[in-house]
Amino acid sequence: MVLAPSTLPFFSNEIILEVFEHLTDKELLSLAGISKHIHELALLSHLSRYGITENDIATNSFPPLSTSGALRACLLARFITGIDTLQLRFDESAQLDRDVQAVTKLVQKLPPIRSIDLEFPPRLAHAEMAAVSRDGVVAMVLSLLSAFRSRPAVTISPLPVSIIRPYTPIFHTVRRWTGTAGPEKSGPFIDDQAFREKMGLFTLMRVGGVIPNISIRAFDPPNPLGTLIVFRASGISDLRFPSDLRLSSAEISAIFENLQLPLLRGVEAALSIISAPSLLAFLCRHLTLQRLRLPGPSDHPKTPKSKTRAHPDPLPPDALPQLENIFGSAHLVAWVLASAHPFPHLTALTIELYDGTSTRDDYHNALHGIARRPAIDTLTLQINGWSPWNATDLDPAAAPERDVPHVADLRLALKWPVGMPRNPALLVEWFRLFAGLREVAVFNMPTAEYLSRLLEREFPNVRFTWYKHGR
Repeated sequence: MVLAPSTLPFFSNEIILEVFEHLTDKELLSLAGISKHIHELALLSHLSRYGITENDIATNSFPPLSTSGALRACLLARFITGIDTLQLRFDESAQLDRDVQAVTKLVQKLPPIRSIDLEFPPRLAHAEMAAVSRDGVVAMVLSLLSAFRSRPAVTISPLPVSIIRPYTPIFHTVRRWTGTAGPEKSGPFIDDQAFREKMGLFTLMRVGGVIPNISIRAFDPPNPLGTLIVFRASGISDLRFPSDLRLSSAEISAIFENLQLPLLRGVEAALSIISAPSLLAFLCRHLTLQRLRLPGPSDHPKTPKSKTRAHPDPLPPDALPQLENIFGSAHLVAWVLASAHPFPHLTALTIELYDGTSTRDDYHNALHGIARRPAIDTLTLQINGWSPWNATDLDPAAAPERDVPHVADLRLALKWPVGMPRNPALLVEWFRLFAGLREVAVFNMPTAEYLSRLLEREFPNVRFTWYKHGR
């Protein structure tokens, strides 16, 4: 017999919740379809078992979840209208392919989720690895990108950084030129096939026995990035931006602002396109950094020399405690070494000397910083247009080179076309300023036979090594 609605027994929410405590997750999910009232009570009771509160739902902020139970409830809950941050751990015993598809449905159901962290089991049996569909993961990420495909997606991994840029289809351009009527795809978008090729890294890692954690961050304008995707952040020790990547200053600065790699040891990127505040924040965030390789002048090549860009505020004393090596312009090195930190592990650095109005002062400030770090014994100078033995700049009486007797290994790499010092006597005078020299290596100095004999005669206790072009 079916009771009329007016004769249905009424129970308070407290009694219903007390009953729900004795039900399994599966039973609660089944009850969620009975009525709107039972739907909310059953799913709220279910979600509370996984630490999700009504306040979390109201603020679109969820605690870390396991795919073993909470995911299905999130999919069924009609009162969950948005999720800003989602952290999921795929359990080793779960059907990973099924759960990846469930995440895809969740992403498609709700407004764009700004932040997703996916954690896979560290070691999986072969059959379980095979169950994780590469296409499923790609589809899930593409679902997240659906609202952000008009701007670049950047992937960070143990391999070099890569970027997937949106493009305008050819047929769209032809129709615009010819005025052909008909439906068009509006604006540029990221090609799925190009994105799948970049995501091939996911498959490579699985073949190697590692399923990476994946972090996905989506950004709204005016941020120049659409999405930042990081594979296995804890496995990235070296961050390298290839010179042919063609990132704009705004794009790479946004990456430096939003990236955090817990075990980063080295970073390589062109200094001239990183904004000063972004660089400062990045260095202060990564206390494990040992190697800085930031080549290039401090100002952009198109910037007049008289407008050299200033570096950010000074580094705090606790920044870069593990620093061992620096490669960069005199401006960069001088800024880093102006810190009060003693840098006890810093033993070698390379200074690029560009033809600029501030190069002389930056070089001198860099040497003053070296003078306060007795552990630095190897100094490499890359001559890119300005040399410290320049006739108008050399002042033996006040030369900062006198204050670095602990520099025993000096390496000169000449980059300008001529290469040969115009006045060898000035070079000899400059070498005399270094009291502790034991070894000198000279790279790319053509027709150096006369100069080598002169220096070996003047400095019999110094070992000179000459390297010609192409060696």
